[in-house]
Amino acid sequence: MNTARGVLLGAALLGGAAVSCGKSEAAVPEAAPRDAWSNSPKVCAQDEVREYFCDALLPLSSALPAPAPYSTCPSSIEHHEGYHEPLPPVAVFDASYTAYIRKRHPPGHNCCYSWCAPVQVASLEQVLPQAGCGQPLVVRETYCMPTLEGGTSAPASAELPRCPVAIQPPEGKAFAVPPAAPLDLVVTGQRRQQGFDECCYGWCSPQPGGSY
Repeated sequence: MNTARGVLLGAALLGGAAVSCGKSEAAVPEAAPRDAWSNSPKVCAQDEVREYFCDALLPLSSALPAPAPYSTCPSSIEHHEGYHEPLPPVAVFDASYTAYIRKRHPPGHNCCYSWCAPVQVASLEQVLPQAGCGQPLVVRETYCMPTLEGGTSAPASAELPRCPVAIQPPEGKAFAVPPAAPLDLVVTGQRRQQGFDECCYGWCSPQPGGSY
């Protein structure tokens, strides 16, 4: 496993030189316990990713509004979309992400919600040779997700302990879902330099009519 992981982190798989992702990540915080109603604890559990859903067209009043200054937003919604299964029946209002999105997309009417969803963590042994990129007629794909708040059972490295070394990408983000996609250090590093705390994965999918 250590030898294979070294090959992965060299990013030879995707034809690029690995770039530095900066300092090591902070220690993993302790996951908050769940209660019977909330699907959005302060910290997601191990091998769970926080997913977000924002909507600017929600009703301006609610029997259960979010806290001020977001009282025009419902405190929870039941109509939301995500990439990882299973999708929880309720998404809880996320004040910090709402503030972030409103600053990025003025005039700022979005109401944002978040929840924790399981990630399909995989091993490097499940990754296809060259992540499927050695086959003819393939499409290169990338999927980035927020760094796992509660850490992972299969960390990529000491520098990236909250990024799984490989995952099975969610179906909604893949042209064709491979058995496993390895961490792409190049794209991960680029995204972090842009200010996004993410883990990114790369693979190649066969074009229509092809197969792995």
